[in-house]
Amino acid sequence: MKRSVYLLIGLVALLGTAATAGDEKPWFDMEGCSFCKHITAEEGLKEHMCFEYHPLTNGVLSVTTVAEDYREAYGRAQKNMEAVGMEMMKDPQAPPPYMCGFCEAYGGFIMAGVMPQHVKSSVGDIMVWTSDNPEMVAKLHAFAQRNTDEMAKMMKEKPEAE
Repeated sequence: MKRSVYLLIGLVALLGTAATAGDEKPWFDMEGCSFCKHITAEEGLKEHMCFEYHPLTNGVLSVTTVAEDYREAYGRAQKNMEAVGMEMMKDPQAPPPYMCGFCEAYGGFIMAGVMPQHVKSSVGDIMVWTSDNPEMVAKLHAFAQRNTDEMAKMMKEKPEAE
């Protein structure tokens, strides 16, 4: 089921990217993105999560950790994001929901055949994105670096949780 949701998100992201070519949108839109907004809907969750991206020889490793007191909220946010994907699958002809640059790029990798390996851990999630294609590996590395840079900007704009 998760593979279907990943593929659907990728298809919609690809269509959305084509439809909005030339329109600059935020890389992360935690309030407006149909997927990301579920993280900020859970009070304090974003401030109690840590995202890391690490280049690998053939791809990228991403690690999301969540403070213990916010893991239930994280689970709810994930279920709500999955529900968005499931809703999209019901009517593929419907206009795609708004997605931030990150979600479009994420979906673009899936549409290109780069399926992440997902490991649920006791403290969050680990995803491994790999490819045998050197051009795709370079794109994955650029994606990881952009995520790291944009996350740092976003966290500077918002005060840390106390």
